Amino acid sequence: MKMNPTGFLTRVAIIVMLSTSVGCLADNPEESGHAEHVIPEHKPADYVSAVEQLEIRTSNSLPENSEQRQQLTDIVGWLPELAAQTDLPKADWDRIQELSEKYQALAKQQDAKLLIQEIQADLDELKQLAEKTIELDAFNTYDQKELTDE
Repeated sequence: MKMNPTGFLTRVAIIVMLSTSVGCLADNPEESGHAEHVIPEHKPADYVSAVEQLEIRTSNSLPENSEQRQQLTDIVGWLPELAAQTDLPKADWDRIQELSEKYQALAKQQDAKLLIQEIQADLDELKQLAEKTIELDAFNTYDQKELTDE
């Protein structure tokens, strides 16, 4: 029996459509591989908020438990991503990346005391970069407003 090439392609297309739609029927999205990306509650909204969080989390004492240590580690890891969402020049972003890598290396060593000391030592620089993002944002917002008013 000879099969018609069009009929064969139609059957293959139907099989592919059925097999891909079965995953959409799963009750649990994780089962189908379509789990939603969850943003942790402790993730700062922007670079400025991240620096504020670092100041708060390092001002009092050592993190009290492993969850607090992990959150601090997460925040220092997010610094480059959050800084990339700003208008900071590349040299400033590179510096933030460098500091983040230093902090992450200390976090891997499980030396929370040294990690906090390093963050505190660099806090003025991180704050200056945060101020710079605010200034750049204000300038760019003003610049955009001026363009739309014309």
